[in-house]
Amino acid sequence: MKKLYLGCLIILGLQLFQIDKNNPVFESEKEFKATKEVLQILEKSCYDCHSFKTKYPFYSYIFPISSFLKSHIDEGREELNFSIWEDYTEEKKKSKLEDIVEEIQSDEMPIFSYRLIHWNSKIKSEELEIIKNFVKNHP
Repeated sequence: MKKLYLGCLIILGLQLFQIDKNNPVFESEKEFKATKEVLQILEKSCYDCHSFKTKYPFYSYIFPISSFLKSHIDEGREELNFSIWEDYTEEKKKSKLEDIVEEIQSDEMPIFSYRLIHWNSKIKSEELEIIKNFVKNHP
């Protein structure tokens, strides 16, 4: 019984250590620019991990889920960050846009663990078509 109490105390104690939930400040002129439709889709399905506009849900206060979440956000921002889009070269922007379409088509993005909790984040086929048309017509 002592081990159970000790385990509970440790778990409770770990809740005192919280991840940094402050989104970095960024210059709005560096943000990704697109049509309203495209932005709505990306904000719903991508921005929590791929921008500095992360909305931290209630479970981000629960250790160890919070650490798992933070590592995904950090990794996502490193791979693609819509908040610093204008810092990318034109070649990299084109490549990132093509990657976005490929990742959605292959059902790799949004990641499964995100979709489990954010049910409306899955990108529907008609939304994918909107994104594909934008990418195709984007200079």
